[in-house]
Amino acid sequence: MASGVKFDLIEFLKLAPKYFLPILLFSGIVIFIPSSWLMYLSLDGIISRYKWIFSLVFLLSLSLILSGVMVGIYERIKKIKKSRELKKTVNEKLLDLSDYQKSILRELTSGESKTISLPYNNGEVRELEIYHIIYRSSMLSKRHVYFDYNLQPIADDIIKKDTTILK
Repeated sequence: MASGVKFDLIEFLKLAPKYFLPILLFSGIVIFIPSSWLMYLSLDGIISRYKWIFSLVFLLSLSLILSGVMVGIYERIKKIKKSRELKKTVNEKLLDLSDYQKSILRELTSGESKTISLPYNNGEVRELEIYHIIYRSSMLSKRHVYFDYNLQPIADDIIKKDTTILK
């Protein structure tokens, strides 16, 4: 009868790299420890017979940790690149706003209210949302077409740095 414990290799490999660090350290110690210490610990017979298994475990855990680190670095670089592209797109759009769009942003940055109700079916409002300048803060509509919108933090920062954008 099965013990109820099921080992799934795919789920094991999905673990975060930090969980493989103890395995790496243990197998590395077993492989690189001096023979005199192994004799003192009475592990010399086991290690000499199964050292190849510890070597494979060491190489596997090392490769999983290194691949996890490389994926983390790649994700961070991708996030930074995406953030720069978004900032560039928002900045370019802020320099090319219609008068109605500028009035919307003036009202949002005036400080009286951080939220404004705008018609969802208006093309200029939708354009501001598409370019990540404003976002819909509520899915509840007012009068079936009006939704609450707020200014995106990145657009707010750009507008605060260059106050001539909305003039």
